[in-house]
Amino acid sequence: MDNILKLHCHKKTPAQFIQAMEVSYEISSDGLLKLRYAVDVPHSALVIAQIKEPLRTDFLWHTTCCEVFLGIKDKPEYIEYNFSPSSQWAAYQFTDYRKDVADLDVLAVPEISIESGHAKFALEAAVMLPHKWQQAYLNTGLDVGLTVVAEEQGGKNSYWSLAHHQDEPEFHDRSCFTLPLKATGPV
Repeated sequence: MDNILKLHCHKKTPAQFIQAMEVSYEISSDGLLKLRYAVDVPHSALVIAQIKEPLRTDFLWHTTCCEVFLGIKDKPEYIEYNFSPSSQWAAYQFTDYRKDVADLDVLAVPEISIESGHAKFALEAAVMLPHKWQQAYLNTGLDVGLTVVAEEQGGKNSYWSLAHHQDEPEFHDRSCFTLPLKATGPV
């Protein structure tokens, strides 16, 4: 994946051990979105959930969790995927800012894998976008927000995103969906 973006920690939630965080991505014309979240952090400093059965599970963001938000360009609706190092996942749809939340119908269970080394952690996720979102990607484009909740030892969470525009961390803020994607590539 050649497209690499740096995530920024929210100023009110500084990380204690994390040195840097970035996300690489690629999306195919048929709507397969692949993401790789890479964290420069000593292995023992990051709380990483134990591997479990890859089930849809709520509240994954209470601990280390990688996320992606996708909005249809110039429309208020958006979707959210959560990927846990445990291999559990969640997918939601909204009609507008935090409105009418519902489980998103998915075409397939997201594939999640992790790599962990002495000073690095990475989570890879692959998800097939629902048909409506594939069409939006091909026709009008998507606005994407890439985010991470990172829990460090001691129970402290830091919140990472491409951009932060509010006094508190708020990943649902559409002004944080700063990556434009269209079938021709980032615009």
